Amino acid sequence: SNSQYGEINAALMQNGAVKGVIVADTETKYDMDTATAFVVLETKVGDQFQIAVSEWDGQGDIYSNNSNGRTSFSGFRVS
Repeated sequence: SNSQYGEINAALMQNGAVKGVIVADTETKYDMDTATAFVVLETKVGDQFQIAVSEWDGQGDIYSNNSNGRTSFSGFRVS
C-alpha cells in the first residue's frame, strides 16, 4: 500500500460464505477512518470463521498498535 488514500474493506466469513462486510474510505490524502459492524448469525459446532481483508493495490492499511489503536473482533453466544 502507498497509504495515501485509505479505502479498505473486510468481510466476516462463516464456512466460506460472506456474512457481513465493513468499508472504511477516506477521500483526503493521508487521512484515517474507522468502521464498526455487527452481524448476528446462527452457528453450530464446527463452523469456521475468518476475516477476509481486501487487497486493492495502493489502498489503505489496517493498523493495530499502541500508537494507532487496536483492531479487534469479538463474538458472543446468545442462547
